[in-house]
Amino acid sequence: MKGRNRRRAGWVAAAAAAAVIAIALPADAAQSSALRVALIRGDRLWVIDLRTHASQMVLTHANAGPVHWSGDGRLVSSGGRIAGGPALPTGELVWAPKGEEAAGIASGSGVFVWTPQGTMQLEPDGWGSTSVALT
Repeated sequence: MKGRNRRRAGWVAAAAAAAVIAIALPADAAQSSALRVALIRGDRLWVIDLRTHASQMVLTHANAGPVHWSGDGRLVSSGGRIAGGPALPTGELVWAPKGEEAAGIASGSGVFVWTPQGTMQLEPDGWGSTSVALT
């Protein structure tokens, strides 16, 4: 393949890859100024900017996971701990698809919902919950 055709093929491949990425990303992520990944290394929760490769430790003594982003991508949690926020009585937070609302099952099997304004108990401990989802 000659030089000009090789460059054209490279541009076509790059454009196709960008189109696939744009289609695969949620709309909120595509409009975000930074694509980030959150991960646990040792007992710390780190956020890495995929464009700049800058990393920031956001939580010490992080739970083993799982790690989840809030629906708006502004908050990140590990287990029941929110970076820069409270430690909630659960092993995993489930975030709403949009915004900053999370739900969890307390260690006593009660259900709660958390927002930056506070926590609301939906069902008392002992209720028997085993799973939760938010929409």
